[in-house]
Amino acid sequence: GVATFEMPAEAVYVSATFQEAYVHVSDFAVASSGVIDDEGDVYVVGTYTYDAAGSYAEGFFGEVVYDVTIVTDGAEPFEATLSDDELSGEVASYLGGFEAGKEYTVYVDSVHVWDYMSFTEIYTVKAAEGEHLTSTTFTTTQPAIAINLDVERYVGQGYVTTIAEVDFAEAKEFLGVDEITTDMLRIVNPDESLISDYATYDGWFDGDGKAETWGANTKINVKFFEAIPDGEYSICDMNGADVVGTTYTVKWALVANEKQVTYNINVKFVEAPAVEITTVGQVETAVEYATTDASYTEKVVALTTAQKGEICEALGLADISEGTLYGYNPSDEEFISVYAAYDGWRDKDGDFSMWSGTDEVPACVKYDGGSLYCYNISGCEPQTIYCYWAIVNEAMEAVLIKVAFTYVDPTGLDELKADEGVKADGKYIEGNKVVIWQKGIKYNATGTIAR
Repeated sequence: GVATFEMPAEAVYVSATFQEAYVHVSDFAVASSGVIDDEGDVYVVGTYTYDAAGSYAEGFFGEVVYDVTIVTDGAEPFEATLSDDELSGEVASYLGGFEAGKEYTVYVDSVHVWDYMSFTEIYTVKAAEGEHLTSTTFTTTQPAIAINLDVERYVGQGYVTTIAEVDFAEAKEFLGVDEITTDMLRIVNPDESLISDYATYDGWFDGDGKAETWGANTKINVKFFEAIPDGEYSICDMNGADVVGTTYTVKWALVANEKQVTYNINVKFVEAPAVEITTVGQVETAVEYATTDASYTEKVVALTTAQKGEICEALGLADISEGTLYGYNPSDEEFISVYAAYDGWRDKDGDFSMWSGTDEVPACVKYDGGSLYCYNISGCEPQTIYCYWAIVNEAMEAVLIKVAFTYVDPTGLDELKADEGVKADGKYIEGNKVVIWQKGIKYNATGTIAR
């Protein structure tokens, strides 16, 4: 509770700015909570009122000293002297030896007021023997530390993950544990509320760092639970989060032994670094689709042994797997290290492009250790799209793998144009047979397409 003392007017030499702290017993006497810091000390703050009459001198410089007895279950009472040179409405004091999560009772036995100007004690009040002036109880709250983890992520990756690392050594020492386990893990929302059932969210957060299930509001995904126990976790994004210079902060925490370690994970989007690579060779291969083939028909084109040998010889590699794979855009001769988000899809110029399911992005060529996995979009016009990959050595020299991705018309019109030319609509005698030309296609008299 709050104690009020009857004080003689001549003893009240305190300005109105700190009069509350002058009379009322101590921060412990009116404390409602306490926090243990990382050195095992307790910080407690109180609120004070004052209703004693008296005059106030603006020039007072002094100190209030409190004699207190502190008790808690399972420990012997101990006496202490509390003082604070800064007399204010919230006086802070420190004492060692407190335990987290434990309730303490503080009995105030006496109050002393010292005047620095005269170096004399100008007021004293003491409790009667066996009694106390006042008392209060408080429970020390859970101590916590925060650790910042800064991660850079390239734009344009979407669901492609960035792998980040965390070292749990500091958390283990602070929490007093030998191992970090998933039952210690919590999501921390912006209002500092903790979510222990984090699996529901699968690491997704909105733009403000609030946990959300995957959907229209989610921006950033930080699967920090993957870091237990090996220290590696993945990050991806969606819904236009990847703007250069934008930083998203999400919080995860570890809780154990009534202590908390909060990880502030700051994900900043940056441009992928420019890469200077010299082309020293090229191998070519091809894949063909009919314009009527069903969408996403898979065709696998393997590099030949001779082609692999040519790549290795040009790059000085013992095996093609020793090289690093890059994407390549033929329109601007750009090598692309961040290509995974495109999943192999190319636009009509052969440049990497996000899948659209339309003929604007008609070709997909993926590379997997020497084989090319190709996919199409149904209904595309006859055309050839040149799709590239690049194998690069440590000297940043590249051999391009050029894939001629071709759509052909299954009616054979292209062959007719090349061999015979196209005739106007009508009937014709060719080789003692009647043929019919209609809209550029030659038919037999029976109505089947003539070759």
